Amino acid sequence: MDRLPGNSLGFARIHNKLGIKNTFYFRSVHQSFDPQIIEEIVRMGHEIGYHYKDLSLATQRLNAEGGRRKARRSDLETKRRREINS
Repeated sequence: MDRLPGNSLGFARIHNKLGIKNTFYFRSVHQSFDPQIIEEIVRMGHEIGYHYKDLSLATQRLNAEGGRRKARRSDLETKRRREINS
């Protein structure tokens, strides 16, 4: 559902009517991240989480930079630290 935040909102409304509290996960990509929808879901008392794919994105970037070389976990962690510190 994270690609269709409107569906998450509809599901949150149904849960709210039934007295159910839930956690909804969103990614920081334009298909998923809609601050207005997220805020409305929070106002209903639901929890919001960050659904991430950082490791797979880092692997794609490393593979693009290094040809067909297989990215090792240590490479990914080093790259991530550099991005955080820059």
